[in-house]
Amino acid sequence: MHFLLHKKVFGIPFYLLHLKAHHRIDYLSDYKLNYLTLIEHMIWGMLILAYSALYYWLFTTWIVGAFVIEALISTLLTYYVHLQYETKESWLSKYAWFVTGRKLHLIHHRYRPSSGSYESFIASKNDAFGGPITGNIMDHLAGTYEPVKPL
Repeated sequence: MHFLLHKKVFGIPFYLLHLKAHHRIDYLSDYKLNYLTLIEHMIWGMLILAYSALYYWLFTTWIVGAFVIEALISTLLTYYVHLQYETKESWLSKYAWFVTGRKLHLIHHRYRPSSGSYESFIASKNDAFGGPITGNIMDHLAGTYEPVKPL
């Protein structure tokens, strides 16, 4: 779902919110940064609630519970790994999947923020990173995958 935050969805420029919150434009004050990040997380929360309601309508209660628990665990692990990507001396650096993931994440953040243009932001790659298990399946399907180039 992350790749949707690099696009306009139904004409709504979600990319602006994501660009200014997660990708952190330097000129924003801390207050605006926290405010925009909060809005972005609220959007994710609404998506999770919408999915949960759909699951509740389609499936029995125990299946819905399993989906919700899996979504929460997956979200928390994703946030944790993402935080570790931005931590210079992460304890996860001893694992090959993490080193590769960190390089893919750097490719994702490699765009021209100084231009401030929509085109440079949506042209970013590796938007749908799914962690060490699912990898970049959605990036391959969407054509946004850019592999790590060997040195």
